[in-house]
Amino acid sequence: MMEFRFPQNFTVKTFHVKYDNKLSSFTKLILQSFQFKYLYYVLEDISYLLKSVPSERDTLLQIFHSIVLSLQNNLCVNFFDIWIYEIYITDTQNSNKVKNYNAQNSKCLNSLTIKLACQVKPPPEKTEIPW
Repeated sequence: MMEFRFPQNFTVKTFHVKYDNKLSSFTKLILQSFQFKYLYYVLEDISYLLKSVPSERDTLLQIFHSIVLSLQNNLCVNFFDIWIYEIYITDTQNSNKVKNYNAQNSKCLNSLTIKLACQVKPPPEKTEIPW
């Protein structure tokens, strides 16, 4: 088995995302297969493999794009220097305690814990313009 190696100066950043709808088992399987994969490949895979489930596809793409923007704005991370480190999916049942007897009031919530490995580089220095 080939061993995956990150660059020497990588950092792992963790993002916790609440997903209000139930994820299909196919989508969960896809998400869990992304370990140690470049993020741009992950985005392509989500776009292609979830064509038949556009609501899940669009929501997941929005989640990943938001995370990427956060990394780029806060840490000066290059889009091509981001990998999926781990993804955890936690299912929870959210039910209305007043009407606990009615199964339609309960809603399945998913929490996604997405750990991304990224190569952080210092921001470029501004060059002073001699006047």
